[in-house]
Amino acid sequence: MELELHRVDLLQTGAAAPGTLAVLPPGEKKTQKVAVGDCSGVVQCLSVKKGEVALSFKTMPGPKVTSVSIGRHSRQRDKIFVASGGTIRGLTKKGKEFFRFTTSLTEPISRLAVADRDVWASCEFVHSHYLEAKDKGLYLAPDRILAAEVIPLLGTAGMVPVLACRDRMVRVLEPDGSATLFEVPTPSPPTALLHVPDSHDPRHRFPPGCHELLYGCEDGRIVQLMVERAAVRQGFTIPAPQGGGAVRALHCGADYSKSGCADIVVGREDGWLEVWDVDEAGLPQKVFSVQLPESICSVDGGYVTSAAAADIIVHTFTGKVIAFSPNAASLALGAPATAAAASVVPGLGALNLKDVAGGPGASAAAQAAAAGQQQMSQNQLLVSALNARVAKATAEVEELRKRLDKERARAHSRPLSGAAAPAASAALDVSHSLKLQAAAGDGGHGGCYALALESAAPLFAVGLACSRELLLLDAPGNVAIVSRSTPDERSGWATLATYRCQDATNRLTISFKAQEGQAGVLHAFVIPAIPPKTCTVVQYRLAPLCLHQRISSDVVEMWQQQQQQQGQQGQGSGPAAAGQLPFSELMMSGAFSLQDINSWVAAALPDLPPHAPTTDGGKGGGGGGAGGDVRYSFRSCQAGSLLGCSIAAGTARFVSDNITALALLHDSLMRSATADKVRASSSFAVHPRGLEHAARLLWPELELQRGRARRAKLLQALQELRVQDGGDVGYLAPEYKAMLDQASPAGAAALPPGDEDGAGAGAGGKPPGAGGGGDGARELAAAEEAVRQLFRDHLRLGGGAGGGARGRLQGLDEMLKRAGDAGARLPDVVAYMRGGGQ
Repeated sequence: MELELHRVDLLQTGAAAPGTLAVLPPGEKKTQKVAVGDCSGVVQCLSVKKGEVALSFKTMPGPKVTSVSIGRHSRQRDKIFVASGGTIRGLTKKGKEFFRFTTSLTEPISRLAVADRDVWASCEFVHSHYLEAKDKGLYLAPDRILAAEVIPLLGTAGMVPVLACRDRMVRVLEPDGSATLFEVPTPSPPTALLHVPDSHDPRHRFPPGCHELLYGCEDGRIVQLMVERAAVRQGFTIPAPQGGGAVRALHCGADYSKSGCADIVVGREDGWLEVWDVDEAGLPQKVFSVQLPESICSVDGGYVTSAAAADIIVHTFTGKVIAFSPNAASLALGAPATAAAASVVPGLGALNLKDVAGGPGASAAAQAAAAGQQQMSQNQLLVSALNARVAKATAEVEELRKRLDKERARAHSRPLSGAAAPAASAALDVSHSLKLQAAAGDGGHGGCYALALESAAPLFAVGLACSRELLLLDAPGNVAIVSRSTPDERSGWATLATYRCQDATNRLTISFKAQEGQAGVLHAFVIPAIPPKTCTVVQYRLAPLCLHQRISSDVVEMWQQQQQQQGQQGQGSGPAAAGQLPFSELMMSGAFSLQDINSWVAAALPDLPPHAPTTDGGKGGGGGGAGGDVRYSFRSCQAGSLLGCSIAAGTARFVSDNITALALLHDSLMRSATADKVRASSSFAVHPRGLEHAARLLWPELELQRGRARRAKLLQALQELRVQDGGDVGYLAPEYKAMLDQASPAGAAALPPGDEDGAGAGAGGKPPGAGGGGDGARELAAAEEAVRQLFRDHLRLGGGAGGGARGRLQGLDEMLKRAGDAGARLPDVVAYMRGGGQ
């Protein structure tokens, strides 16, 4: 079943933060009101009356609004609670302030929940519980809090907070909010949480007292949890889309598809709005999807535009408040009352079928003709109302343009001085994120970064500067012209590029690849297309091990279990048994504190908190081991290897099945220790099978790039033949004809998304000869360099034997150049690196 929804634009606010829209419950009127806040500090409450959007109240500008919520107690359902910085305010539906509480929090409140006298406030790392404006509980999360919710797990005894943290954990806290009750690992950082009062349980399989919780992830998937007092179970999973848009908002309050179960509404970072229905078997099915040109910050629902059907209300980053209504008559909003009155309610003012058709005895043909006439009359009224709405909007735009020109002339006529200068150079509201894509899909690239930039104003250009060499890739759907500049070695910039937007767009995605090795800094200079063209600088740090992605599994525990099994079998440090990974080990010791070693590891690896979490064995520590240490686990997006970290005051252990990862980590840690003037020593234990295992992990990428290089050379020769023969290539084999067809612009457009391995696919998913030849050569060189680096690290860590390192590296280069010929396959290369060949 496909759901049909119609878009209706209700209001334009300033740039918005996530979670700043809420729909009030029904009151005396049949329709509901919508409360919305923005980054300028303005809170507005709108409703629809007689086909017109009316404001119930609008506050004055102030500090940035970071959260808007409705009271959860029965006496507070019509109260609006707003968080700005560390201040919480309560407003009535008419805009009167009845409550104000200034907390002692140093971080801005990002999530707010109020139930009677209880207030739950979540910040970046701190979650606080207040009772009658007094501290009742405080929880310091081990990593950043991305979303928060409260559920009535204990019934009337109290609400229980639930936190979604950056370290891939959903934590259910104790009622006082001071410790964890449950910890649920997630496949990706959870970015949205929602408590579903009416559970999706068509077969009534949930036990009594079970509460449904939905969480959305950064990779786009959505997971159902059943939370009980004694356990947490996982239900269905909505898979991640090909684009991998992060989930920004979830809503589940109405049955839009009329299937008997509340639908799940999903708002994503890339602008996709989706509606999922849950069938009789309890499995979700997508019934509606539409993409907006900007990211979605908040999603709610209610009877807003009409009392006939519930709407989906969306708040975007640039401040658009949009309703998606199943009632087509809602399109007439904003039209004159005479036209809208007949079209807002279907059938209003239409003739009675019995009167037109001649009564009960009328023929079926006459009744069908009457029904068609009635439908035509309604369509004419709707078209008339829409035309009137367009005319009214055009007149309003023209009036605003005149006012804008007048104010612009006034601003240019007087010099900037005093208070006017800071206002003219006010910072642009820019939303940005840097995400590591682990797998290729939807035309994307695996093991690359995607930098998403979104501004409140249309973009003119984005300048990119990085102290490391980057391989810039083509992102699907980009409307920008890329201009690369030569590196400026004196200024320390290894990559310089400019993205100039052709069309009016507020969002730009930049994809690039970076090799592991040295640390770097990435700068993005965002320039708007409208005055004042104030540049906003976005900065990110690229870690030496930037292609490692954090996972929820405990790699150190996996290594310890393997050690125990080998000890029981009497293998000692011999070869690993079947199915076991050959982990090598790096040990560090010295006069450093837990905070010191945590900051050093955070400088070497991405996505780690700046402060070390508590080490209470998992109760509130998140990542704490049984021995009181702090543990982090990673997986390489390039080689697929694992890396485990176990740190404590004075000692640290790192295990990995990739020698290069340990070598890069060792170099970064020692540089940090030297910079902090802390004495530290290190030792290695290389597994006997570590070299062969790491080479097998790197070899598929090398073979892939070699194949692409061979296809690129072959395609170049085929294109020369086609030119020499005047385009007649009928004598070629079918596979060669297919390569030529795919190399053409039309053939490249017909390639399936993400088809990087098919015939004719060049580096980066583009056919060779279509502008990807240089990038393909760089990726082949990077794959060969990864094998060379593995050999150098093997020699440096004491695992090599034989002649000098320089001579042996030259021999390895000669073997790699033979590209799969006799004596240059993987077993031969591994034997040579071990010292068994020359």
